[in-house]
Amino acid sequence: MRRAAKWILLLWSVVCLTGLGHSLVHTVPALHQAMDNDERELATLELVFGIGAWVGIWAIVGVPAGILHSSSKEQTQKN
Repeated sequence: MRRAAKWILLLWSVVCLTGLGHSLVHTVPALHQAMDNDERELATLELVFGIGAWVGIWAIVGVPAGILHSSSKEQTQKN
C-alpha cells in the first residue's frame, strides 16, 4: 500500500504541475497584451486564482495519498 501511495502522489504531482505549467504558458502572455492597468490587474488575479485552483486540485488527491504513505510507513516501523 505504501508503494502505491508513493506512486500515486508522484504521478498526481506531475500531472498537476504539467497542468499548472500549461495554464501559465497560456495566461502570462495575456499580461503583456493587457491594454490598461485594470485589465492587467484582472489578468494577474486570474493567474493567482488559477494557481490556487491547481494547488487545490492537487490537494484533493495529494494530501490523502501523503497521509496514507506516512501512516503505512509508521506501521512498518512499529512492526
